[in-house]
Amino acid sequence: LQIATNGYLHAVGSVSEPIIFTAKEPIPGYWYGIQFYTSGSLNNLLEYVEVKYGGGGGSDSEGNITSFCYATNTARFTIKNSIISDSSSWGVNKESASCDINLINIDYSNNELGNYKQ
Repeated sequence: LQIATNGYLHAVGSVSEPIIFTAKEPIPGYWYGIQFYTSGSLNNLLEYVEVKYGGGGGSDSEGNITSFCYATNTARFTIKNSIISDSSSWGVNKESASCDINLINIDYSNNELGNYKQ
């Protein structure tokens, strides 16, 4: 799932009804995950979501959630009260210092390369 420059992803669930982004099969790396590809929208918000079994692509530049940023186009998003698990790579992968990522109350588990790459 790629969110490009002019797009945004606003997914807000609840404690009792989280929004789940997962693979067809419960296999780490089955899908690439969510990629914020230079989307700098203030509307990028994931709250009460679960993101599972991503990180596919076979490199350490992947994750369940990955940000791709450049000096002229930054990715910006916030994740709150969410679960990020079972990635074959990183839980959250920040590809560049110019990315603007806010992570609040995240529960990580079973992410092969680690929870958060800065």
